[in-house]
Amino acid sequence: MPHVSKPGAVERQRLEDGLQAIRSLLESRGFAYSAGSEAESSGGPFATSMFRRGPLEIGFIVRNGGALASGEGLERSASSRLVRGSSSP
Repeated sequence: MPHVSKPGAVERQRLEDGLQAIRSLLESRGFAYSAGSEAESSGGPFATSMFRRGPLEIGFIVRNGGALASGEGLERSASSRLVRGSSSP
C-alpha cells in the first residue's frame, strides 16, 4: 500500500522551511511561535502558523504545496520567494 501523507503535511514542511529565515528574529523580539492547522479545504491542502506577542499576531499560510495554478502550469508563489529572500522564480 503506498504511503499517503496527511493533508497539509507537505505545506507544513514548506512553511517551517520558509520560516527558518525569520524565526530567530521574531523570537528574539519576544514573539512566541505557535503551529496552526494542517488540513484540506475547498482551496486545497494548507498549513498555518503564527507568532504572537501580546495582542499582536503575525500569521502565515502555505496552500497547495506553495505553488499557484496558472495558464503555464504550477509556479512558485511570490510569497514563497519573499520568505526565502529570492527575487527569481
